[in-house]
Amino acid sequence: MEAPSFRCTETPDGTLLLHYYSRRQGLEHIVIGIVKAVAKEMLNTEVAVSVNQARSDDHGHVVFAIRETGCNSATQSKLGLQTFDLNTVADKQAAQLFDNEKAAKKRRGRGINLLSFCKAFPFHVMFDRKMNITQSGVAMIRILNERFTTGNPFPFNDAFDLDRPRMEFSFESVLSHINTVFIVTVKQSALRFGDTPAPDIPVHDATRDLIFMSQARRAERELVEQLEETSNDLKKVESKLTENKKRTDDLLHSILPQEVAAKLRLNQPVPAENYKLVTILFSDIVGFTALCSDDKIVPMDIVRMLNKLYTYFDMLSGMNDVYKVETIGDAYMVVGGLPKPCDNHAEKVAHMACSMMEASRKVLSPVDKTPLKIRIGIHSGSVMAGVVGKMMPRYCLFGSTVTLANKMESGSKPGYINVSYETKR
Repeated sequence: MEAPSFRCTETPDGTLLLHYYSRRQGLEHIVIGIVKAVAKEMLNTEVAVSVNQARSDDHGHVVFAIRETGCNSATQSKLGLQTFDLNTVADKQAAQLFDNEKAAKKRRGRGINLLSFCKAFPFHVMFDRKMNITQSGVAMIRILNERFTTGNPFPFNDAFDLDRPRMEFSFESVLSHINTVFIVTVKQSALRFGDTPAPDIPVHDATRDLIFMSQARRAERELVEQLEETSNDLKKVESKLTENKKRTDDLLHSILPQEVAAKLRLNQPVPAENYKLVTILFSDIVGFTALCSDDKIVPMDIVRMLNKLYTYFDMLSGMNDVYKVETIGDAYMVVGGLPKPCDNHAEKVAHMACSMMEASRKVLSPVDKTPLKIRIGIHSGSVMAGVVGKMMPRYCLFGSTVTLANKMESGSKPGYINVSYETKR
């Protein structure tokens, strides 16, 4: 934000013209209320304020006409700028400065030399009535180009641009705005070594603190914006990591039981366990070997058929709360009662078998487009379970129960479920 700039000029009929400069649009109407309030509170008078010239350039120049209510001439107005001779005022001010300096010398007993003055006010410049700079502080000498530091007078406008207030920069205009803070910028061509131009900061008034405060707050704001941007980026990265972790966990849990996967992730040993009673199911596709030997069948058709069938089976294993152990070719193996023991494992596996028979009818053979036929064998008993291997570890079941369940499947008729006597009990 850039603070607005104000200056005043007077017309012969007593109307005061207030020149307002601001790049921010829509605030000129606030000025009208402020002027009326100031006139009433400080001068105890009523004024009429109107827009004499609307916003006309990039600097947002607006001119307001201010006239005291009931005033017919400039001499009666409380608002008028006092008519005075600029030269006389300048002489009076010079004389006053001389008297003040004389009095100061008497108090100190000695005066201040030129070098000490230039060091005490390092950013000052002095110019004459022709706007030629005749003296400058030591800091100004360090940043200005050599052609401006030879000691010879040079025009003010050759080295500086007036930023505020917005007006024609002349000796008379400076005197008429003697109580106004002037802000000037060093021109690029006037800088030594081509440094970046910077504003000439007034060292001895509130503008210096305002500029430093603005710069500090701007730096704080930029830092906060960077922190917010970094925080948002971290949140996005965290969200992606969480999403990727979930996908990895889902994939890992589809291969290994959740409890086993958690121990392997922490690099902990997974001891083998003995389950006294579980129910195992084996299934295979009738005529699968002959199907794969058919030269007319495209291998990709076999893969698509198995993928569709096993996708149904995977969904059913989750619905019936049984654990899929593995698939080898056309063989599909599930178990109930582990890794989480339960009493109704045989019932769950039986429901799974019936659902698998129903699902297999929805998958067609790539040879004759007829529904696939599967056979299923189920057996219950005790097993040993554990993780085998380091690379691509597998959760495997061992024991006679596995062998008997496999024989129950191989001895089953196509389209039938062969259940052992142990499971029926």
